[in-house]
Amino acid sequence: MEVYKLKKTDVILEGKDLSSLGIPNYKKRRDEGEMNIDILIDTFGYDEMFEVLENSGVSNKLIEFEEISENGNHVKNIIYDTHYKSTTIESGGPLRFPYDSDGNCFYGDNEKIDEIIRNNCPNLSKVIEMSKLYKTYLEITKSGLPAIWETGGGMTNTGNAFIIADSKGEKKKSLYVRRRGHLSCGPHALVKVDVGDWFIDANHHHKDFIIKLYKVKEVRPIKNKRGWKALIELVSVFSENEWSDNPPPDFLKNAIHAAVSKATTYHCRTPFYVIEPDPPKF
Repeated sequence: MEVYKLKKTDVILEGKDLSSLGIPNYKKRRDEGEMNIDILIDTFGYDEMFEVLENSGVSNKLIEFEEISENGNHVKNIIYDTHYKSTTIESGGPLRFPYDSDGNCFYGDNEKIDEIIRNNCPNLSKVIEMSKLYKTYLEITKSGLPAIWETGGGMTNTGNAFIIADSKGEKKKSLYVRRRGHLSCGPHALVKVDVGDWFIDANHHHKDFIIKLYKVKEVRPIKNKRGWKALIELVSVFSENEWSDNPPPDFLKNAIHAAVSKATTYHCRTPFYVIEPDPPKF
């Protein structure tokens, strides 16, 4: 599975109300979960989108913060004019720090930053959540369902596996299990993707494992294309023989063990963590 970090511009735009641009059916499209960036590109095209934003004045308010922290927990250096003063550092460059109404700097004070966001930048609450997300592109079945393949297997010294579990960590019923063609270490079972599902992505070198756990937050159609994408949150990572600060929930143990087993099964040709599909209806 290939994952992509949401672009900073995409995240910032998501906190904007663009109804002033006169986009047809804008509110309806937003209510249906379509991202602002997708609406803009669909309506104006990628190149013209920036000119439209600039001419409308929206771009003057486009950047509401300078940096999204790597772990996505807090937005730092919020640019909010009533809370910023400019300072000159020794090198002569301008530096902006956040100040409260009493003139006290609160740079790095995450509780104060959260308070400013709640009181003055309500749209940023969703932006903060989105800053934690990645996106990945899904398969589309012949009937139009969003789906993804359980894949993987082991070689002599390496291996990988991708496992899907439901919101409770249980196996999901597969839509299709491959039984012909080249099967070794390839895609084995096609599984429908729902909000709340878990993706377990494991790989190893001489059984030195890196395991990433993702939770599916949103599943969206790709506009003007026949396809789906998922917004997923990286919840926990196993590396150097231990989990990160946020260990996985206990109910995912079986799914994680299945991923490890699949990644170490030489030339794996079968799915490890699915329920067999219903018999075909001819």
